Amino acid sequence: MRVFTVICFSLCPATGESSHCNTPVLCPVPKYFRSFLTESRSFRRTRTVFTHEQLKLMEERFNQDKYLSTHGRNDFARQLKLTPLQVKTWFQNRRMKWKKEMLKKDPKAVTTRAKGRPKKDEF
Repeated sequence: MRVFTVICFSLCPATGESSHCNTPVLCPVPKYFRSFLTESRSFRRTRTVFTHEQLKLMEERFNQDKYLSTHGRNDFARQLKLTPLQVKTWFQNRRMKWKKEMLKKDPKAVTTRAKGRPKKDEF
């Protein structure tokens, strides 16, 4: 059985008062949390290590297009022998890296947005 240290909102073991107590108390994890804790760890994917060729092709494509359409992403993923989710995640992370680099060079720089997604006030 897993046991965690928690801050309790019941009787304080030191004083016996029924108010908030900052004394750590060891409590067993309720059954409905146990399955969540063990399952969430067992289904976590391992980190994908891309080959140099895959990284080279993704960087080249990123320099051409910051955003990929669903169809384009699927085709590109098939070409790289990756899943579309891996390609999508790589592009999301790469855009954030690019955005940080651009804002570091020029804090007033305007970064790109996905095509076809107008801002609320642009209707």
